[in-house]
Amino acid sequence: MLNMENEEEKMWEYVHKYLESCAPVHWLNWVSRCEDAQAKGYVESILFQNGGLRDLTNQTVKIEVLDAIRKTPSIMKIVIKDFAEEVRKQEEI
Repeated sequence: MLNMENEEEKMWEYVHKYLESCAPVHWLNWVSRCEDAQAKGYVESILFQNGGLRDLTNQTVKIEVLDAIRKTPSIMKIVIKDFAEEVRKQEEI
């Protein structure tokens, strides 16, 4: 049981590293692909303020956006799917 928990922790570490390393264009892509209107609206409210896209290179904005994505299961499922696709591509090489 402990080994399975360690494997799950390790998997989440990889997912979070993937999330952290992705460029802001991925954040916008994940949100645009999300079908959950409430989740999409929540993350969009972080991405866009005062009628425009925030400075996604700003470290504070990055922290806010990534935190919002982590708190949104429907978007995290998209992140995990993309991460799994990246892993699959690496295995083919």
